[in-house]
Amino acid sequence: MKQCVSEGPLRGSPRRRAWAAAAAWAGVIFLVSSLPQLPDVGMELPFLDKLFHFGEYAVFGLLLRRAFLQQGGRAGAHAAAWALSAAVVYGALDEIHQAFVPGREAELGDLAADACGAAAAQLAMLVRKLEW
Repeated sequence: MKQCVSEGPLRGSPRRRAWAAAAAWAGVIFLVSSLPQLPDVGMELPFLDKLFHFGEYAVFGLLLRRAFLQQGGRAGAHAAAWALSAAVVYGALDEIHQAFVPGREAELGDLAADACGAAAAQLAMLVRKLEW
C-alpha cells in the first residue's frame, strides 16, 4: 500500500508538529535538569543561571503558544494565557524534580526566572501580534 506523504513524525498536521516541538523542548529541559552538575560555560556573571532559565522558558513559552494556537479556536491572548500557565506548571514540576537529583536543588528564584521568560515571550508575541 502506498504511504501517504503526510505521514511520518515531521509530516503530520501543523497541530501535531507544534505539539511535538513543545514536547521535544520539554524533554530537553527535563534532560538538562537531570544532570547532577551543569557544564561550566566559562563565564562568571551574577545570575547567569537565571538568564539561562529565562531563555529556555521563553523558547518553551513560544512553542507552547504556537501549539495552543494550532489547537484551533483560540485567540492570541487565550493561547498566551494557556501557554504561560502550562510553562509555569512545568517549571514548578521541574524544580520539584531537581530536588531529587543529586547535586541539584529546587530554587524559587529559578521558577521565577522560568515564569518571567515565558511571560516575556507571551507579551512580546501579543505586542507584535504574531500568530505564527
